[in-house]
Amino acid sequence: MRKKSVRTTITLPREHQVLLRTLAAKRGQRGYSQIVAEALEFYFQEKVTQEVQEVLKPRTKN
Repeated sequence: MRKKSVRTTITLPREHQVLLRTLAAKRGQRGYSQIVAEALEFYFQEKVTQEVQEVLKPRTKN
């Protein structure tokens, strides 16, 4: 089963957009959504693991 995805708009510095397009072209990809998704996944796993766990923790009812 395929994961659902959503479309969104982000504002990037021009230099980042150029780098993303270049990397995507090198990979044979038309857009850079996959690269952004990979970067976010890495960030969530490596940089903010504890914070993400707190966000995903089930809330208890009072």
